[in-house]
Amino acid sequence: MLFSGDPTKIVDAQLAAFASSANSVTRFAVAFELEQYWLPAKPLKPLWAIYQLVAEPAGVDISFTVTDKEKPWGELLAAMQGFTTFCDVQGLALYSANQPLCLQTVAIAKPWGQEIWYTGVEQRGVASVEGSNQLAAPLPWVMAALPQYLCGEPNGDQARPLILLKILDPAPQPVTGDLYFELHEEKREVYVVTAVEKTAWPDGVGTIRFGFNADKLAEYKNESSFKQAFSQAVKAYEQVRRQLDAQPKLNTADGLYTQEKELRAAMENFTEFLPLQVGDVVKVPCLTPHALQHGVRTVEFQTPVYERLIVSFAQKVLTQDHWDTDKAIELMSLQADLNNDFEQLAASDESAVGVKIERIVDFADFEVRRYSLPAGQQIQLQAADDYALLMAIKGEVRVNEQILNAEQAVFLPKAWAGALIENASAAEMCFLIAHPKALF
Repeated sequence: MLFSGDPTKIVDAQLAAFASSANSVTRFAVAFELEQYWLPAKPLKPLWAIYQLVAEPAGVDISFTVTDKEKPWGELLAAMQGFTTFCDVQGLALYSANQPLCLQTVAIAKPWGQEIWYTGVEQRGVASVEGSNQLAAPLPWVMAALPQYLCGEPNGDQARPLILLKILDPAPQPVTGDLYFELHEEKREVYVVTAVEKTAWPDGVGTIRFGFNADKLAEYKNESSFKQAFSQAVKAYEQVRRQLDAQPKLNTADGLYTQEKELRAAMENFTEFLPLQVGDVVKVPCLTPHALQHGVRTVEFQTPVYERLIVSFAQKVLTQDHWDTDKAIELMSLQADLNNDFEQLAASDESAVGVKIERIVDFADFEVRRYSLPAGQQIQLQAADDYALLMAIKGEVRVNEQILNAEQAVFLPKAWAGALIENASAAEMCFLIAHPKALF
């Protein structure tokens, strides 16, 4: 059967018809258009979603695929011998609505290193979802094909973006690998440190610039005078920075380089540097300037809002022709909240002996929990009210049929029924789960 229109309505109608029929299997295809919200002008993308419904004792199993290929899908469906074989022959990724979906990353080059996106969808790059047959399709295509069972949204092209999950991977060289000193008005972030480059930090303790130095702040009579002095230091540095950016082939022995180093130190003297080592968590409140430093690799969960104000940067900014210093300093908070006392949660599973569950982030729109399982222990993960994102941090994490090693992640659909996680190794296992909150 072939249909055209909103996949959500058509799938729901076919499920209702299937439930009242005597059929054990039914297959159909839906032609629809996806608004590519991540591209300029948001062009429409013609797509096909192909579904298989199978009656099971526990309910209806929904398998599906999505593609932009134009083929005689009606004829191919009629001749289909099996959905798995069909997808393999046609080169289509195979998904199940109630099973974890493996997130396939895309690497985004940065002046300071790279970002590795798991759920990022932008003009610069689009993450993908790997099917059970190891083929993949773009993340927004997959979500649009079955939004009500995957992410709990009524309509794929109107769905709110997923929690943004990525890795920040700065270069190990000082200055080169230091991120923008920036703040956010809306975006909330949390970093979980997964590695500290020993060539950069031999003792295993890196840093992040985070807010402002309390002793330096105490030198000024009020916040206004502190901000004014900081602004002057930033602008003095910016003048030299722009001269160097305009002369990339300048000999490093030139006096400008000495001046740049001195002015950068004077500017950074206003800010605080916090130590970071593997396992540390940093919650970044709105309006707090921050800059992860070189050689400190982190997992980052953040609100999917793409906005920032650049206070300063020790390299040429490639994505815009200006810094946002004046506005950022006007808005920035001088008092950073460094509270990292995490709420300890009790496991609902009585067999989860020794399992540690911490709510490491509790933002208005999403939360993140960290699970630590001692050797030989287990925990029953319950189905979520909405979708969730799970990333392995330490050890081998088996979620249904998916085996995850460190920094591998899966999308857990709304229709997912939960899973028993067992630590069969002799060492501790650790993983993170993020899930959205209702915004009403």
